[in-house]
Amino acid sequence: MRVMNLRKIDVLKAGFVSAVLYFIMGLLIVLLYGAIGMAIIRRVNPGLAALGVVLIILIPLIYAAIGFVIGLIFALLLNLSLSIIKGLPLYFEEETQVEGKEVSNEIQPSESTEG
Repeated sequence: MRVMNLRKIDVLKAGFVSAVLYFIMGLLIVLLYGAIGMAIIRRVNPGLAALGVVLIILIPLIYAAIGFVIGLIFALLLNLSLSIIKGLPLYFEEETQVEGKEVSNEIQPSESTEG
């Protein structure tokens, strides 16, 4: 098993990853509630249907923006805490393939490297 020490993460990339995840979550929410809302709005006031379409487009984008900011804040706090505790050990197991079979090569802790 190989041990590496996580010292920090890229704040901007963490923000982008969070934005993508929040965008997907916004799409799921829009698909679920948007269909129900559009059916209700169409019966109550057909003129508001255009507003519903605009919201279906805007809600995932708003979620993505919120997710980006939350991801940035989380990454900054994670980097701060990692600097205080001097990193987080991560354990990796090396795997190789021999004749189509996967073989696990575990490195003994005394052979592990920190980086």
